[in-house]
Amino acid sequence: MNLRLLAESSTVAEALEAARARAPFTVHPRREVAADGQRMLVVDPRAGYPVRGLPERTLHGQYPAAPQ
Repeated sequence: MNLRLLAESSTVAEALEAARARAPFTVHPRREVAADGQRMLVVDPRAGYPVRGLPERTLHGQYPAAPQ
C-alpha cells in the first residue's frame, strides 16, 4: 500500500513532501468478509491509504488466471 501512496507523487520531492505532511498512524490490518464472500485484509481509513483493503488472495500471489 505504501507503493500506492508513492505513485500519487510525480517526483521524489513531491513524495517526500507528502510523507512529511502525513501524521504518523499505526496501522492494524484486520480481516473482513466482503458482501460477495471474498476475504479482505482492510485498514482503518484514517491511515490515509488510497484503498481501504485488498483481497487476501492477491496478498498471497493467488491472482486470477490471465485471459487467453
